[in-house]
Amino acid sequence: MKELHVSEPVKTSLDILLALLEQLWEHQKHLRDALRALCRKERYKRAFALAMSLPGIGWFTAIRLVLEFGEDLSHFSTGKKIASFVGLTASEHSTGETEHRGRITGMGSGFIRAALVESSWIALRKDPVLLAKFMRVWKGRGSKKKAIVAVARVLIVRLRACLVTGTPYVVGTVK
Repeated sequence: MKELHVSEPVKTSLDILLALLEQLWEHQKHLRDALRALCRKERYKRAFALAMSLPGIGWFTAIRLVLEFGEDLSHFSTGKKIASFVGLTASEHSTGETEHRGRITGMGSGFIRAALVESSWIALRKDPVLLAKFMRVWKGRGSKKKAIVAVARVLIVRLRACLVTGTPYVVGTVK
């Protein structure tokens, strides 16, 4: 793009924008290197390895989850509580005997929910139990969106279980 033959004002603007883009790439590289260094630190190493054991979770998502929640998730006494904290539980509008559940609450970090949903699409290909959960919800509710959110909820609950027990994720395990 630097070799384009354009008018002088356009060339000046283009040169400035290209220089900014190169700076952003350098900043991104520096930040990724810093995150990779955190993965190797003794404080995060165990939790990072356990998070990486989940299907569909890459290094970047694993370190973000560990940094977001900490190395120990035992302060969430149940899987329901961490799912609620992340915002992957249904809202409820019930009166008397009528029970009505709505959309997910959306509480907590939107990044975490988005990362879990993206990871869930990959996890479906790696874990038949998660695929079965997806298919069951999809057939029952008729919505792939609801099904993938259900899988994301299972992923965060299983991440909690792995970190609390100190055992890596086992593909194909029901509970």
